[in-house]
Amino acid sequence: MQTGGLMRSDLLAQAAVLVATFSLVYTSTPRPSSLRHAVRELQASREALEREVLALRAAAAGGEQASAGGSRASPPAPESAVIEAEARAVSAPPPVALGALEEQAPALPEPEVPRSFHLATARRDETLDRLAGLDELLELAREGDGRALGTLLGALNDDDARVREDALVLAGKLDSPDLVRHIEPLLKDPSPAVRMQLVAELVGMPDGGPLLLAMLSDEDPDVVEAAIDALGALRYDPARPWIASLVYSQSPEITTAAGIALRRFGDEERAQIAVDRVAAGARSAGPDERRVALQQIRKIGGEAALAYLEGGLGDGDPGVRREVEQGLAPPKR
Repeated sequence: MQTGGLMRSDLLAQAAVLVATFSLVYTSTPRPSSLRHAVRELQASREALEREVLALRAAAAGGEQASAGGSRASPPAPESAVIEAEARAVSAPPPVALGALEEQAPALPEPEVPRSFHLATARRDETLDRLAGLDELLELAREGDGRALGTLLGALNDDDARVREDALVLAGKLDSPDLVRHIEPLLKDPSPAVRMQLVAELVGMPDGGPLLLAMLSDEDPDVVEAAIDALGALRYDPARPWIASLVYSQSPEITTAAGIALRRFGDEERAQIAVDRVAAGARSAGPDERRVALQQIRKIGGEAALAYLEGGLGDGDPGVRREVEQGLAPPKR
C-alpha cells in the first residue's frame, strides 16, 4: 500500500510540474492581438489540466486521512486515473512561443500594383520608382496599351541618364516601325553610356545603319570604336569610305577597329594601311607599347599582320614574345 501511495504522489508531483511550467511559459510570453484566439485555446487547456490535477489531489488526500483515522471515506482515485491524467498532460500541445505561432500564421497578401500605373505618375525626384515602372510599361505596351507605349518612349527624354538607358533597352524589344525616329535624338545624349547603349540597340535594327554612320563623328572615342565595329558587323556598305578614312586616326584603338571592319568588307588594301600604322608602336622602346601594338595587329589579322608577328619572335622581352607566339598559334578547334 505504501508503494501505491508513493506512486500516486510522484505522478501528482509530475503533473503539477507540467502545469506550473505551462503556466510560466504562457504568462511570460507577450500576446499580440493577432494571436488572441490561439492564446484563449492555450488558456482553456491549462485551466482544464489544473482542475483535473486538483481533483486528483483531493481524492488522494481523502484516502490518506481515512486510513490515518480509521474512518470510512471515499476510496482514493485509482492509479490508472492518475496515469491517464499525466498522459493527457504530456500529450497536450506544448507551450509554444508566440513568435513561432506568428511564423506559422499565413502571410498577408502583397498589395497588387495597379494595372493603371504609368511612369508619368512618379515624382521627378523618385528615380528608382521610375526605373521600377519601366518593366510594367513594356508589358502593357506589348498588350497594345497605347498610353503605356507613349509613356515608355517619353522616358527616353527623362532627366536621369539611368532611366533613359533602361528605357532605350526596353524600347529596343518593341516591334515598332517608328522606333528609330524616337531614339534618333539620343545621338546627342549627354551621357556616353546612353550613346554606347544606342549603338548596341541599333545593331539589331534593320534600319539602324544610317544612325550608326552618324555616330562615327561622336566626340567619345569609345563610342566611335563601338560604332565602327557595329557597322563592320552589319557590313553597311555606305559606311565603308568613312571607315577607311578613320585608319588615319590618332587613336590606335580606332585605327584597329577600322582595320577589322575593312577586312569584313573585303578591303584588304586599306586594312593593310591600318596594320602599318598600328605597327609603328611595335618599334617602340617600351616593351608594354610593343606588346599592345602586336596585340592590335593580331586583332586586324591578314597577311600583313602575319609578317609583323613573325618579326617579333626575336624580341628581347618575354611578354612580347608570348604575345607573338599566341598570335602565330593555329586556332583551336
